[in-house]
Amino acid sequence: MPFGAVDQQAPRTAVSWSPDGSGVSWTRVLGAPVPAPGEAARLRQMRDLALRFTAHQVNRRRGEDQRYELTPLPRPMHRCSDPDADLLDGALYLFANGTNPELVLGIESRGRGASASWSYGLARLSRAAAREPCGGPTPERLFPGR
Repeated sequence: MPFGAVDQQAPRTAVSWSPDGSGVSWTRVLGAPVPAPGEAARLRQMRDLALRFTAHQVNRRRGEDQRYELTPLPRPMHRCSDPDADLLDGALYLFANGTNPELVLGIESRGRGASASWSYGLARLSRAAAREPCGGPTPERLFPGR
């Protein structure tokens, strides 16, 4: 997946964003079905997995926190496969505030047959926070130092 370790520093403005780290940690999706053999079926599985996630953004305005729920876009912005690297299928989904993408969710399947599994990784494009599916860690644990 095209998530690299990139040092990102926002320009200094009234609001600045400087993440503590970069890169993506991949986590197995618990309770996910075995990846389907066909591409169309895997695409449906990835979409269904992506829609298990919720995300929000908190902005501070006039001394008060304002929370905005982000909308998951149902179609991937990118899809990839690399059988030589054991990547059966993968896709990148966006969560947006209106037309502004705020969070990237990567979903990939690795392995073959019954040993194949789904994993996910999250990358912020802003100060957005995501909640893992099935009651996983809070946004603060996913993105420490918000």
